[in-house]
Amino acid sequence: MFVNNLYFLFNSVLSLIINIDEETLFTFLGIKGPFSTSTEIIHMATPVTSDTFKYILQEYWTYYRHGLGFVDIENIALFILIIRFIFLSKKYNIRTGFLITLCGLGAGYLWYMHFRDLAFYYMRSLWMCPLTHNLASDFSEIHFQQVTEFQRIGNRADSDKFYGAAVRGFVDLTNDGKYRYDPLSLLWNYLPTDIKFLSDKIYYFVTLKAIPKFYAFFNSEMSALSGMLWYTFLVRINKRFCPYLIRWHWTFLIGLEFVERPFIYVQHRLIYYLNEILIPNSYFIEAELVTNLLVTLVAAQYIFISLGLLHALCGQYFYFHYLLKIQSYILG
Repeated sequence: MFVNNLYFLFNSVLSLIINIDEETLFTFLGIKGPFSTSTEIIHMATPVTSDTFKYILQEYWTYYRHGLGFVDIENIALFILIIRFIFLSKKYNIRTGFLITLCGLGAGYLWYMHFRDLAFYYMRSLWMCPLTHNLASDFSEIHFQQVTEFQRIGNRADSDKFYGAAVRGFVDLTNDGKYRYDPLSLLWNYLPTDIKFLSDKIYYFVTLKAIPKFYAFFNSEMSALSGMLWYTFLVRINKRFCPYLIRWHWTFLIGLEFVERPFIYVQHRLIYYLNEILIPNSYFIEAELVTNLLVTLVAAQYIFISLGLLHALCGQYFYFHYLLKIQSYILG
């Protein structure tokens, strides 16, 4: 009996052993091997050698020499937060470490969303800069997915707004799946018949012109003011419930947007000058100079935003003379 149990245990242990070869290592790291085939029938088992690690480093260099993508930034941020949570849990306790890490996550999220907003403004310039080439590729995929989602039948443009749930609830209440009921027309039926010639004109004016125009204006204004409304509600009105780290970085980002706005306009003008004047007229030396200026502008701004994101994730602050003076007056 003991021999049979030992034999079963030996077979179980052997079944858990994974044969580590080049193909297994490449699959785990998500790297396409040099001799990869399009069919899964042929399985090659190449032993791991020093050339394997040389090839892995070469593939990583080929990818990361064009900078980090959004997925890479998210993975690095998650790794920093996990390491920081472990360190703070050992230094204090799990609850304190979790709360401090959560504050860093909130501040880092603000910088990350600002990172993505800049990608929208610098969409055409990102392809010119070697450090942001992967960012441009990832943002193109994200932008294509968002456009596809907005163009999907039945999807509303205000679905991502904070009042989108109320609008969807009203639409669902006035819709049985086949027909849509207009509550305003139901109320209009109770009006006297003698004034129908006037009330019908008012009804069509309200439903076809007034309400759509007002809602389009309201939706555009809320899109522009939603960030400031959230800031006012969380940072100014309910600041005792908002951690100081989040308030500090959020206020800094609002001030930074005013500093970045002229550079965004300069970038648009430089791209127009490059594509419409320099290149069509074969001014290649000037075009190269303008391209280098665009690359420097985008790279410097993204390096600064990356440093700000790193400080936020680590729960740190940094000194920026002019913005810090204004910020101290706002935060008190």
